[in-house]
Amino acid sequence: MRNNWFSRYSFFKNPIPLRIFFFILCFTLFAIALPPAPPSIKAEVNGLSVEEARQLLVRTDNNYEPPQYEALMLMRNHRPEQETQANKVRILRKDDKMLVIFLEPPSQRGQVFIRDGDDMWMYLPRSKKVMRIGAKDASMGGEASNADIMRTALAEDYDPVYLGEEVVDGVTCYKLELTAKRRTVAYDKVIYWIGKEKENPVRREYYALSGKKLRTMYFKDLRLLGGLERPARVIIENAEQKEYWTEMILEAVNLNVNWEDYIFTPAYVRQGIFQ
Repeated sequence: MRNNWFSRYSFFKNPIPLRIFFFILCFTLFAIALPPAPPSIKAEVNGLSVEEARQLLVRTDNNYEPPQYEALMLMRNHRPEQETQANKVRILRKDDKMLVIFLEPPSQRGQVFIRDGDDMWMYLPRSKKVMRIGAKDASMGGEASNADIMRTALAEDYDPVYLGEEVVDGVTCYKLELTAKRRTVAYDKVIYWIGKEKENPVRREYYALSGKKLRTMYFKDLRLLGGLERPARVIIENAEQKEYWTEMILEAVNLNVNWEDYIFTPAYVRQGIFQ
């Protein structure tokens, strides 16, 4: 009976196929056990690895948005057949915390936008109320979302992949595709062009999860501000209505600051200290 059972399977009659079977089995198990390829493998010949792309993004973030600073900025919102709306603001930043304090016009003086990590609020001085706001909202008016102004360090929110090199506005650039690490950020994908020579921002395109392009950001007028060479003028353009755009002009930057964490809280701002 035992011999009849074995005789049904031809590979038991011939030892050579059996040895081949065990060889294939062992090779398969060995291949499965191999560790995945390290992330330092190049994206393409003469390109940037995943880690090199990430480090490039970190360096560009630090040049464009130093960990701590104070700045004065003029914001202009342009809309067709309407008078240009202008606001002057003071910006205080410490790591993932930020205050945007309105100085002009007088009707908005003392209005403060607060960021502490993933949380954002708006303080209204007349009512002394603090309202929670979202990164995707445009609470300051115009085409700039709250994230465009208050969450500009991209390395903390996105994973970069190197796409190649392109010449944009006469500048040879690294081209990166950034994918959001989590759904709470303002944009699901960003295409980012970074100047190859000076590692300065040149252009960004922002996309929704559906793939729809929402905004384009242009970085202009490289200038020495606070000891760092950075774009002094940024234009944010509506992707569908290009005649709607916001212009942000940096007038001064001070890096010689040391902010305390407690000033970046609604409780502190509500005291009316910045009016």
